[in-house]
Parts: sequence; structure tokens; C-alpha cells
Amino acid sequence: MDDLAKRIVELSPEKQALLKKRMRRKQLFMRSSASPLVALQKGGGRRPFFCIHPSGGNVLCYADLANLIGSEQPFYGIQSMGLDGPGLPLTRVEDMASRYISAMQEAQPEPPYLLGGWSMGAIVAYEMARQLTESGREVALLALLDMWVITEAEKVEIDGALMLVSIFGPYLPLSLEGLRRLDPDEQLIHVLHLARKDGLVGPDVGSEQARRIIDTFVINDRAASQYVPKPYPGRLTLFRATGPRMYGNVSHNEDADPTLGWGRLAAGGVDVRLVPGSHDDLIARPHVEGLARELKDCLASAQLFRAGGGADS
Repeated sequence: MDDLAKRIVELSPEKQALLKKRMRRKQLFMRSSASPLVALQKGGGRRPFFCIHPSGGNVLCYADLANLIGSEQPFYGIQSMGLDGPGLPLTRVEDMASRYISAMQEAQPEPPYLLGGWSMGAIVAYEMARQLTESGREVALLALLDMWVITEAEKVEIDGALMLVSIFGPYLPLSLEGLRRLDPDEQLIHVLHLARKDGLVGPDVGSEQARRIIDTFVINDRAASQYVPKPYPGRLTLFRATGPRMYGNVSHNEDADPTLGWGRLAAGGVDVRLVPGSHDDLIARPHVEGLARELKDCLASAQLFRAGGGADS
């Protein structure tokens, strides 16, 4: 257990529960990896499932999901480039998709592929599936974990100040307007000072590490917001949370379109599966158990898909 995790364990149960829920969405943990491909579950002889990182860039958020699906199902996360090494993440969803396809093929050279992602990761997974099918490589399962086609009204200007408020706002007295009057380094120093004082992060979390995390959030969220999806010829599965969902400071609901916009893009249709929880916590316990049951069922069906011939009868 690293120092930050130890510090979290020392918090009061109430504050620990609140912080862990938020960190599931914003992924403050980091994991060293020389490749974007992270093996969360390597056992079993089935085709692997590849799950793309959310905007925080890390894939540890999928650990419980991989475990609940079972040891017979190989499960790989694909982590954001530049998260814990030199350089920065890629800035376009299309470029991420191309790079992640190459990483995926390290573990599985030949199709058909099973892939998905939560939140921003669903957008990248969608583009990966589109690029794969466009090049003649089959996708047996495209699983979007509670993400929607971002509308023009939801395309907010994303900067470091907004991201800091989004991550720490529920716990610290932060003003977006006040932060934006500071330069980026001053913003980070101010928020880290408050977070350390309140016990949200340990003294070992330096400004360089925190800057890399914030930059990853900003770059990935901007890429998702700027992405304009093209039609996809196949079918996709949407795991839609029954609770609320937010994008930036905008509340999003499915009243107008149960497929959250994907129905007008997926020529093969959308299989909508309702799962418990909100957008922020459907991959956290206890809600992840419901998601795991539904995803496990889809993965089992996808194993029957034969290259060049669709599903077995």
C-alpha cells in the first residue's frame, strides 16, 4: 500500500467513503506501466476483454469489475499514454484509438475483439470499434459503460481550474472564479495546501505528480468533448446507469433518447441494459456487482462469435 492509500485509510469512515466515491470517478491513483496495456485478469482461455481508461487515465477503477466477472475471463485495461512516464496523453480520440488498437493486438493479434470502456473510455472504445470494422477486423462486443454522445450544449471549456473544482470541490471551499484569477501553478499550490490541511492527500503528493494527473484529466476531457463520432456499422451494448449522470456541470438524462444518442450512429442497433448506481459509482461497490452480472452475460455470448461468420447458432 502506498503512502497516499495509507493516508486515506486513516481518514474517518464518513470522509473515507465520500472521498473514495469521488476518486472512483476522478482516478487519483497512479500505476507505473511501460505499456498502456494493463493485465487486470490474465487467467482463462477465453478471448480477452479490453476496457479503456476514463478521463483520469488510470484503469485501477476496473479492478473490482474484472474480479467479479471471474478468473475464466481475461480482462485488460488500456491506460492513458503519458500518465506516469515522459510526455503527455494523446490529444485526439482518433489517435488514442489507433494507438490502443496496436496495444490491444500485443495481447490478441487476430479478431474478433471484445472491447469497452466507462465514461470517456466508452468514447475511445467506440472509435476503436469503428476503426477496426472499417479496416475489416471484426468486433464481437462493444460495451459502453454509461456514456452518451456529447451534445454541443455539453461541450464546456475545460481547464485546470475547472478540473480542480470538479475533483476537490465537494470537500474543499473552492471558487472556480477565484482559482481562475491565479496562474496554473498557483492554482495547484493553493488546492494542494488545502487538501493536505484537510487530510485529503498526504504530504508526499508533490506538485509535479499532481500536475501530471490534472493535465491528464484536462487533455482527455478536451479530447472527448471535441470528438465528433462517425457512424458505426455494427451493434453496440449500452450499460445505462439508473441514477444521475453529469458532464462537467451539466446534468444529462435519457428522457429524450434511451440510447443516449448512440442509436442514430450504430447501424446494427443498441442493446440497452439498465444497471444500478449513478454514472460516478456504477463501477464501485456495491453497484459494480449488478454491472458485472450484465457484462459477464454479454461476454459469454460474445465468445460464441466466429470470425467471418457471426455468432454460432
